[in-house]
Amino acid sequence: MNPNLLRRVSTSFAALAMLATFSSCINILHVIRTDADGRLRVHWRLTVPANLEQQQQQATPENSGDRMQESLSEMQAQVRSRLGQDVEIQGRQIEDGPVRGMALDFTLPGLNTLAAVPQAGEEDKMGAIVPHYDASARTLTFRFSDETRAELGGPQNDSAAEPSPDAPADAQSEAAENEDESGATNNEPFERIARMMFQSATYDLVLGAGLRPQSARLVSRASGESHELEIIDMGEQSLIRFPFVSYLMEEQAGFDLVVKLR
Repeated sequence: MNPNLLRRVSTSFAALAMLATFSSCINILHVIRTDADGRLRVHWRLTVPANLEQQQQQATPENSGDRMQESLSEMQAQVRSRLGQDVEIQGRQIEDGPVRGMALDFTLPGLNTLAAVPQAGEEDKMGAIVPHYDASARTLTFRFSDETRAELGGPQNDSAAEPSPDAPADAQSEAAENEDESGATNNEPFERIARMMFQSATYDLVLGAGLRPQSARLVSRASGESHELEIIDMGEQSLIRFPFVSYLMEEQAGFDLVVKLR
């Protein structure tokens, strides 16, 4: 039997096992609600399977201990910068049984505070966590950029994964060694499973009382085309859920989530 074929079969089974373990387990929860006194409370958290985090730590043991805390500190600074004020932001690591992650919590004087926040630029990484509020249109605009997928360690585009003809000879040689007679690479199953894992990642936006959404749509920044999203009524809260990494992989220029409030 062709040894390359045997390796591909075995890695395919490994990929299926990874899918069963990790699929739909990468999640971002974003809760925005108003208190009785009008203050706006924001909670944002990212969680991944603990096994996946452990594998990342084993792959890069030299900086695994501080990576999460460094990410938290950087995000806190970026949120303050986007808000243009020194807001107290609580950041913490999550270690809850089978999941690991991080969370941010902060409180703003009110919804109109977000009206003073500018529309997010192309390089603004916090455009999704701190949306822009248009008081006249009653819309919240959350901006998602390709930076989001990169920070999550998401898979590269196919074009980015291919070695350039101008690449060093050793890089081209390594790519050739990973190909079998059919032209398929030996790590294709893992590349496919990585894409499936990250494409299944969900973004759950929960809007509390006082922020009742009328409509929600994803708008491509490249084409301007929009896609209506379902709003799930949960009594005092509303849920808007979508596979954000899947959209980021389709929309290389990123997209906006535009929520119109009643």
